[in-house]
Amino acid sequence: MKQYPIYPADRYDDFASFIEGIGLNFATQPAITVFQADGTPRTRTYTELSQDAKAVACYILSLGLKGQNIAILGEDNYEYLAAMLGVSASGNVIVPIDSDQATETLYAAIDYADIALIIHDAEAGELILGSESIAALPRIALDNQETDTSGVIALGKALPDVTIPKCGPEDVAAMFFTSGTTSNPKLVMLTHKNILWNAHSSISVVRPGEQLFIPLPLHHTYGYTSSTLSTLSIGSHLCICGDTRYLLRDAQAFDPQGFMAVPLIAEALYKLIFSKACYAENTQRPSGKALKKVKATLFPSLATLISGGASLPLAIEKGLRKCGIDVLQGYGITECSPLISVNRNHASRVGSSGPVIPGMEVKLDRKGAIWVRGDGVMKGYYKNPELTDSVFDGEWFETGDLGSIDSAGCLHIKGRAKNLIVLPSGKKVLPEELEEYVYKIRIVKEVVAYGVAAGDQSGEVLPGVSIYVDPVLTSSMSQLEILEALQKEIDKINLKLPNYKQIRFVNIRDSAFPKTPTGKIRSD
Repeated sequence: MKQYPIYPADRYDDFASFIEGIGLNFATQPAITVFQADGTPRTRTYTELSQDAKAVACYILSLGLKGQNIAILGEDNYEYLAAMLGVSASGNVIVPIDSDQATETLYAAIDYADIALIIHDAEAGELILGSESIAALPRIALDNQETDTSGVIALGKALPDVTIPKCGPEDVAAMFFTSGTTSNPKLVMLTHKNILWNAHSSISVVRPGEQLFIPLPLHHTYGYTSSTLSTLSIGSHLCICGDTRYLLRDAQAFDPQGFMAVPLIAEALYKLIFSKACYAENTQRPSGKALKKVKATLFPSLATLISGGASLPLAIEKGLRKCGIDVLQGYGITECSPLISVNRNHASRVGSSGPVIPGMEVKLDRKGAIWVRGDGVMKGYYKNPELTDSVFDGEWFETGDLGSIDSAGCLHIKGRAKNLIVLPSGKKVLPEELEEYVYKIRIVKEVVAYGVAAGDQSGEVLPGVSIYVDPVLTSSMSQLEILEALQKEIDKINLKLPNYKQIRFVNIRDSAFPKTPTGKIRSD
């Protein structure tokens, strides 16, 4: 197995030590920048972040809460992050909940998590009032502006300074709802050790740059652990973008060296550069020189993009590399805090998810199913011991994904085991393989492959695809013309496939597929 160097990074056992450590180590260095709606940047130092997180912890402790579940709802920003750190440091359990979802789902999540206190911004506060039972729960506002004296940070700073007791590394620090592809998310319990050791391992093998742009939700482990906490532990300067309407504006103004992204954002970034290069050269196939020139104009300092949350299409990864951006794809799931493997910036393998990170082990069973054990593996699912038992075999956790490991020790993700199209013959088709082919068709924006009943009494299942075409590229085409263009390309794909894998049905959607916060297409 190839040996990779480990970059120096401090490791912490609990959140009280973490916020104390980053404050001492990096002091007046810039920690977090957030751009206001008018484009004005607001920056906080590591000392300020440490003090504000401590203030939150002090306020929570003053309420007499210990080991309780505390929800946070609102738009990602500096105050949201400080509150998350402070709650975990206080010995309570932070439960970040996506407030941008159906209100019924939001209320159900709060109810299921047995919340003792809600921390919220102004907009989320209005949502809370829509449920009588939820509105009756104790709640406190986030600080929304510098002059605010009623938010949790300001109230904590007004209290006498107290010593924050340290937590045990096996104590639960946070619970995250999974962002899987089903409509029945689970609540994952992660300990102080799970989160902070995973954050350490994430950054000890990757150096994404001194300035990092992070347009990822803090209510998901990729945005919180592998992006925010890991890079804070080495003193990077982060830009948090909570409003994707301003993503491009903020990214250009911040001029980062590193960019954390999910595939949807990575694709949007590449298509922006590609379209401008096409215009510059008046061609549909711009040269690498043109791509690099446009990239240098839009994002002069950008050198590294780390992609996670879902599989990045190979065409997008190769395209970004032609632009002069080193793409580091990784693999992880919420239940593993989340990172399991990631490519290194000095040694990446295109199309893979890289070697397994330190502190984690991976094995494959005879079916190719991925099993994991190690520091990042969750404590279990909240209030669901039966489900917890079903995914563990001793220390080994079953991810539900299929994969392979190449000669360099890099992990390749093949797809979800439950998504397999099983034919009456017993042969199996990976939907992800078909999707990769179809995605290369120029007018295809999104695609999902699945098994389709033949429509007779045979019980036969045949491979089919549902496609959402690019509305811009097809604006002048009729539905019949679109279908004919797709069928022509799919016929070419089928020539490359064995008979049992060939695509037999094509459905054209009128709208984009519903997605999870990390950009995965939902399967419900």
